[in-house]
Amino acid sequence: MRWVVIALLASCGRVDFDAGSHTYAYVVDGYSAMTTKTSLRIFELASDGSLTEAAVSPFELGEQPLYVRASDDGSRLFVVTWQAHLDVLAIDGAGALAMVGQQPVGGSPQMVSVHPNGHWIYVPAYGSAEIDGFDLAAGGQLTALPGSPYVLSPDAFDWLEVHPNGRWAYAVDDGPELVQALAIDQSTGALSNLGVSTWFTADSDPHAAWIDATGRYGYIANDLSSGVPAFTIDASGAMSTTPGSKFGYAANTCIYAAMNRARTRFYLGDDGSGLNALVAYRIDAATGALTAIPGSPYPTDNVMWFVGATPVSDDVYTTTTHTRPAIRHFVVDDTQVAEREDYDFPGLDAASVLAIAHPP
Repeated sequence: MRWVVIALLASCGRVDFDAGSHTYAYVVDGYSAMTTKTSLRIFELASDGSLTEAAVSPFELGEQPLYVRASDDGSRLFVVTWQAHLDVLAIDGAGALAMVGQQPVGGSPQMVSVHPNGHWIYVPAYGSAEIDGFDLAAGGQLTALPGSPYVLSPDAFDWLEVHPNGRWAYAVDDGPELVQALAIDQSTGALSNLGVSTWFTADSDPHAAWIDATGRYGYIANDLSSGVPAFTIDASGAMSTTPGSKFGYAANTCIYAAMNRARTRFYLGDDGSGLNALVAYRIDAATGALTAIPGSPYPTDNVMWFVGATPVSDDVYTTTTHTRPAIRHFVVDDTQVAEREDYDFPGLDAASVLAIAHPP
């Protein structure tokens, strides 16, 4: 069996989890003033991606979680809280969590970004217009990177996406609607301006950014506008608008997005067009163009908040926070979007962000 901690894909040629493996989903139950809950709900993923609540759920954090992210190797869960902390939690083979590290961060932290080396961790703090950087020790302890916190612009960033090459990072600011390119010192992890032009998204309230498997194309989760803004990254790290951008249909999307484990598909939750749909695209590796997967957009009956994908299969999960808190399970491949299950777990008041971990 697998375990999932949710904080955030019907057989259609799906890829299942490895036999005997464990995968966990970690869910943040509540958002902002909607709740004062200080725990994470933990769910187990079966081999077909179905969810059951784990015996070790919930985990009491002691603070209000805002965003969660699992390490690529599945051994750690990173949590930023409304109380402006970055927490590091160890994940064991049963999905249980244990606090192993904590550091304060700037005001209104937004998310957690992890360098491909697995031990440089970055937290953009919107309220203090800074990015906090940390080195993660093997035991989970955090030490500030040289020069951290980084104030690299008069703008405050919502999101930081580290390029697959580990040399660059891309910071999103929803105010002036731009993406700024940053350089990562390969010896220390310190951030600085890359020295290339910022890229303006031509979007109202851009939030999250994701970069595809080739490292050439990036995509924006647009909160208040239509179509997906896309940028092309050249050999210097500079950005330009991808031909054909914006992609997709006219819809307001949630502030989060996701990619499949191979970074060849891009997922959004549409929370503003009335469809309340899961939106899924194939990425053209040659051109960066997005093409809707058959069945997308897939409409539902409730406002979506978050979308997340597993690191080991074609399963995708969305959360809803308003009239009927729920977690929806889909299977998405290159040929179709299919809904598998709609879960209303008892006591789940406002499911928001989730993270999925596949421990070693």
